[in-house]
Amino acid sequence: MKHIFFAAVVILAFQAIPVQLSAQKFTAGAGFSTRFDNREYSGLKNGRSETFFTSRLTPRAGIVWGERNTLMAGVDLFHDFSKRGPVISQTGLLLYYGFDGEHFNGYAGMFERDKMLGSYPRAFFSDSTMFYDNRIQGFLLQYESEKGYAEVALNWEGYYSSYEREKFRLLFSGEYEFSPCYAGGSCSIMHFANKSTFKSSNVVDNFLLDIYAGARFNAWLDFDIRLSWLQTVQRDRRLKRGWEFPKGAQLDIKLCKWGINIENEFYLGDNLWRFYDNYGSELYAGDIMYIAENGWFNCTTISYDRKFFKGTLHVQAGIRLPYDGRKMHTQQFIEVAVDIQKVFSGKSKNKTAAN
Repeated sequence: MKHIFFAAVVILAFQAIPVQLSAQKFTAGAGFSTRFDNREYSGLKNGRSETFFTSRLTPRAGIVWGERNTLMAGVDLFHDFSKRGPVISQTGLLLYYGFDGEHFNGYAGMFERDKMLGSYPRAFFSDSTMFYDNRIQGFLLQYESEKGYAEVALNWEGYYSSYEREKFRLLFSGEYEFSPCYAGGSCSIMHFANKSTFKSSNVVDNFLLDIYAGARFNAWLDFDIRLSWLQTVQRDRRLKRGWEFPKGAQLDIKLCKWGINIENEFYLGDNLWRFYDNYGSELYAGDIMYIAENGWFNCTTISYDRKFFKGTLHVQAGIRLPYDGRKMHTQQFIEVAVDIQKVFSGKSKNKTAAN
């Protein structure tokens, strides 16, 4: 409730700001999404069968000036269906400055994760992470051109306290296209430290690098074929056994037509989540399959994914079939998302407004 009250105060304050620039405008919008995610992971090491069914509403408002500058405030209201307790399970604050340039974009504050351009595979962020942890708290700087992009972000994920670890992550991503081929890479550098109640040092360093090359082309179907090398560098300072370097290769093939997608991921390599037994998803935000107990896994996904009404409505539905070398598991998912934003122009009442 404190977050809701604070967001309301900020939004009202925006409306009360005197219009000093003739180009100043007011903007408001909202995002809504509902996701059903059913996972049958019985027998998978460190995995479990579970179902998520959740809705979120994200109203936001702000001011736009100079055509490229935006100051926004809002609140992320989140609820798991049938969860006992408050009507709203969780709230999160949105409060950020954004710059939208011809080639450079920048954000500072607390903003939605979908503002990122990077191609981060599920080794970096699982479906659950992308949906449930949908905010970046920090900074994001981007460069875009017709041939590619580059971005760097700092995300503060945990505040040092008696109940939470200090966590922050640096993210880098870039891609260059020389049609029909492309090449790029992504990198995550994570600092994972103590809670204030710990009496001894328990810092974990977790770095993940993804270097890839691929080709996109059309032959009645739209094809995207990518080969990646995943390299991690990890150290649990408490264990005093030095750095570890688990790694692997991945081949991704995607076929699309009329919004229907068939995707296949084949991974061959080490267990990338070397300290999962000690820290679990607190440390590793990626998909559980990268534990790769048998040295490989394969995952096939059949889905429908399309946007309607000028991109304001997004519908996804499908089934994912991960195979860990011993057993086929299943995941069924449906997500409906709406995002609308309106800019309201206004004329200045101040005849002496600055140009």
